[in-house]
Amino acid sequence: MGQLGNGSQTGDVTSPPSPTPVPDGGVATAVTVGGFHTCALIDGGQVRCWGADDKGQLGNGAPAQSLAVASAPLDLPGDGTAAAVSAGVSHTCALLDGGQVTCWGADDFGQLGNGTSGGTTLVPGAPVTLPGGRTARAVATGAYHTCAVLDDGQVSCWGRDNTGQVGDGAPTDQAVQSPALVLLPAGRTAVGVTAGWSYTCALLDSGEVMCWGSNQRGQLGVAFPTTGLPSPQ
Repeated sequence: MGQLGNGSQTGDVTSPPSPTPVPDGGVATAVTVGGFHTCALIDGGQVRCWGADDKGQLGNGAPAQSLAVASAPLDLPGDGTAAAVSAGVSHTCALLDGGQVTCWGADDFGQLGNGTSGGTTLVPGAPVTLPGGRTARAVATGAYHTCAVLDDGQVSCWGRDNTGQVGDGAPTDQAVQSPALVLLPAGRTAVGVTAGWSYTCALLDSGEVMCWGSNQRGQLGVAFPTTGLPSPQ
């Protein structure tokens, strides 16, 4: 589907090819891969994406089946520059320089965080309203959910919650359409977060790791097949 960005949409590449130049002479500072699409953060805060675009996950406003080369820089809200980017199965989110989070692509389960679910958003949306008016300092996309570390060390997640991957302690198997706060241990804050297919893990300020959501393969680091919010590891 063009996710390699080499101008081709067919065949497999079994050994690393020559690097693909960033258009306009830019330099990539970070890269993220989703289900079938790829995005890069370019110096100066631009975001460019390529690969599958059936749900608008490339964010260029012109959805196609796929795009085999990097898109033009995306039109980001706010000051228009990003500090980080993260790709899910069919959605993408960027952390803006001002601490805001913007998402685009599929919104099947509320993973865009805009208060609704269903449909698609073809360009980076209005910044997500984070709990308490906070800003974010990190963002991570799972398959169909998204999480952010807030500026006060709390973690907020939204999107699919069928196995408890949103971590708010509420009943699962629902779409969490607006950011919810994760139930971190008392007195603890997070310094990082990462999201998988149906679970999430946070690095706490204590150096411990805390995971929640699906534990079908033991991915939470506790006895399986439990789901939910374990103690820090």
